[in-house]
Amino acid sequence: MGKIAVNNEKKKLVFNLILFSLNIVYIFFLAIFFHGETLSYLYGVVLSIIFILTVFSIKGKGNFYTYFVVVTILILWLAQFYDRKILGQISGVITILFFISAIVNLIKRISRSAKVTPLVFIEAINIFFLLGIIGSVLFKFVYNIDPASFTRPVDGNMAAFDFIYYSFVTLTTLGYGDISPVHPLARSFAIMLSVTGQLYLTMIIAMLVGKYIGGLENNEE
Repeated sequence: MGKIAVNNEKKKLVFNLILFSLNIVYIFFLAIFFHGETLSYLYGVVLSIIFILTVFSIKGKGNFYTYFVVVTILILWLAQFYDRKILGQISGVITILFFISAIVNLIKRISRSAKVTPLVFIEAINIFFLLGIIGSVLFKFVYNIDPASFTRPVDGNMAAFDFIYYSFVTLTTLGYGDISPVHPLARSFAIMLSVTGQLYLTMIIAMLVGKYIGGLENNEE
């Protein structure tokens, strides 16, 4: 049983490392090298892979999440190809629900771990990235309802990367002010995301430090 547990741990670590790498690409690099329709499709492709890797990162095998992610990806690409506003909104809601559920499962797993392992560390980082992605989907959802919900960039349009950028600026409470919420719903989501970001960092750091110190004390004993 011990060997099986170690193998499962290694598999989850591999999936989480790949998920970490794709999160980095999705958040930081795609918008540097691509633009327009190409960037839009690449965001869809990478996000679809993030969905799949998140499933494997949670359980490591087929389960309820597998069906959930298949439906999510299907609606995501239907919205992409047919450019239907209602499909985009449905896709956004399902995406948010999926990632929230995934984050809850990852936090539970971190809380149950006896010590700070590389897997726990990478999972904690991935959760933060997923929170930022959730925020970008939330803000895009509001923008699709009312394009006047935000003060826009200089060119007057809100592109996919603008939502990612604004989400992480809000999550980290950096707040440059170049994009600002105007609609009450957008402001409420901005407050919620900024508070969530601070609470998560505070609690996860306290949890990891506590587990690390506990591990040191156990080793000394």
